[in-house]
Order: sequence, then C-alpha cells, then structure tokens
Amino acid sequence: MMEPSPLRLLLVTVALAFTLELTGSANAQRRATPAQAPVAAPSVPAVPQQPVTQERLPAPPTPPTEVRVISTPEADPSSRPEVRQERDLDAQWLMAYAGIAVAFFTLGQAFLTGIGIHYLRRTLRATDAAVAEAKSATKAAEDAVAVTKDSAERQLRAYVGVNEALSTWRNGPSAQIEIKNGGQTPAYELTHWVTTGYGPADRADFPTQPARQSSVLGAGASINTDTAVAPGNGKVHGAIREGAYTLFVWGRIEYQDAFGVRRMTEYRLMWVEGGDHGRLVFCDEGNSAT
Repeated sequence: MMEPSPLRLLLVTVALAFTLELTGSANAQRRATPAQAPVAAPSVPAVPQQPVTQERLPAPPTPPTEVRVISTPEADPSSRPEVRQERDLDAQWLMAYAGIAVAFFTLGQAFLTGIGIHYLRRTLRATDAAVAEAKSATKAAEDAVAVTKDSAERQLRAYVGVNEALSTWRNGPSAQIEIKNGGQTPAYELTHWVTTGYGPADRADFPTQPARQSSVLGAGASINTDTAVAPGNGKVHGAIREGAYTLFVWGRIEYQDAFGVRRMTEYRLMWVEGGDHGRLVFCDEGNSAT
C-alpha cells in the first residue's frame, strides 16, 4: 500500500481543522438561539468514522530579525547651532595654531639657510685659497722643473770656444787658435772660420768670412787652426814692434748642442807687448757666446 504524502496529510489536517471550527461555531449559535420544539428528523443510520492520523511537521525556520535605529535630527546633538559654532571656533583656533607653527618652521628654515650660506661662503673662500695655493705650488713646481731642466742642460750641453791662442813671429806675426768643446755632450754641425788683419789698436771694422764645412766635435775634444797672416812690409813690422800697430785675430764658431739648440761663439784677439815675442789677448769688444 502506498504511504500518504506529507502534502496530502497537510491538506487533510487543514480540512479537519476547518470542519471542527465550523462545528464549534454552529454549536455556539445553537446555544445562543432560544430553544424550539424539536423537529423530528428522519433517522439516518450513523456512518462509522475512521480515525485520522496527524503527523507533526517541522516548524519553518524563523528569519533573523533586523533592527534599524533611526535617529531623528532633533536627537543628534551635533546638529544644534551652539555645537556647530563651537566646532567652527575650534577649527579656526586649530588653523591659527597651524599657521603659527608654519611661520616658526619657515623662520627656522630661513635661519638654517642663512647659516648654510654663511658656511658655504667660507667654504668657497677656503676653496679659492686652496686653489690659489695649488696654482702657486704648481707654478713653483713648474719653475723648479724648468730650473732643473735648464740646470741639467747647462751642465750637460756643449761649450765650444777658444781654448788657447799662440803667437809667433815668422817673417812677421802669426797665430794658432785652438778651439775646444768643454761640455759633456758633443757639438753637432760645427762650423768655424778665423781671419787676421793689421791695424791700429782702435780698429773698428772686422768683416766676416764664409763658414767652412761642418763637423762634429766630441765632449772634451779640440781643434787647432793656424792663421795665415799676409806678410807686411818693414814699415808695418816696425809699427807692430813699436806698438803703434797690432795684429788682430777674429772668428766665429757655430754649432748645435745635444738638446737641439743652435749655439754661437764670437771671439776677437789682438797682439800686445811689442817685439818678437808678443802674445794674443782678448779685446774688450767683439767677444760673445750663446
């Protein structure tokens, strides 16, 4: 046999409850109505009723209750005018304090900036002084290097000049010139010319001569040059012996030192101390060197 479904049981229960409700209402109305003579009703055989089994159903879940609190404007104390005015006043004071704090902060920042500028100026002055001192030190170092270089060149370069001048009388005065490199390095592209002439002691014209073929003169080396003097007559020789006339010997030496610098030596000598055994000495003028 098929079991009744819960829906069918629910409908049967509702119908039964409705029937009982109607029966109760009819009985109450019957009791309120005056008694009347019973009317004979035809007898109807009673129908036996079957018992109805009720099944208790689970109660539906109760939904959560939502409570809303609605505050009216009259209930909010912040909406009152005096409260708003007090809040506005507090906000104004807060802004005033903030402005004062910003002003003090700005003043402090300006003070610190001034101190920074002061120390920056001192630093710049110290830097300028250091730069000037460094420049001075650099200049001194450069000068020292230049002096050292110049001293080294002076010490090592070639020095070519007249080392000895010999005079003899061979049918008249004659001379022999020895030039020597007194430096520590060779003299390159060396040229030398020498000439002689008669004249009074105050002679002023000393013409130059063409240079001969160049050569190299090593350090400490020397070269001898014999001068050919034109024979003079007896009158000239007599004037030389008496000291009225003299023999002049002059020349020029050109060379290049080991540092690539062109050098020059000019010399002028004269016969002094008359007689047959005079000697050659340097004149007051006509002698120079580079």
